[in-house]
Amino acid sequence: MENDFDELTEVGFRKSVITNFSELKEDVRTHRKEAKNLEKRLDEWPTRMNSVEKTLNDLMELKTMARELRDACTSFSSQFDQVQETVSVIQDQISETKREEKFREKRVKRNEQASNKYGTMWKDQIYV
Repeated sequence: MENDFDELTEVGFRKSVITNFSELKEDVRTHRKEAKNLEKRLDEWPTRMNSVEKTLNDLMELKTMARELRDACTSFSSQFDQVQETVSVIQDQISETKREEKFREKRVKRNEQASNKYGTMWKDQIYV
């Protein structure tokens, strides 16, 4: 009987070792798959980092371009203000010139009327 017990214990031990080995083998396979997945993900990181770096560089370039556009708009605005001021001065000069022209035309007309009036009187006095 003791011999049967030893055999049973040896058979049980072998079954236990085989079962544990199978479980261990399955765990190793699972961890190996997980490690491969992690390795793939880690291999993607440099590519992703390069992509992020390129995007940051593009954003910095856009920021620089936006500043340049803002500066150009500010410059255009300043130039536009100067042009408006110049146009305003020219309009004032044109208005003044028109006023002076009207005044001169009135003066010429008055002089002509006076000349006609006094010229007629002068002629009448000469022929009398």
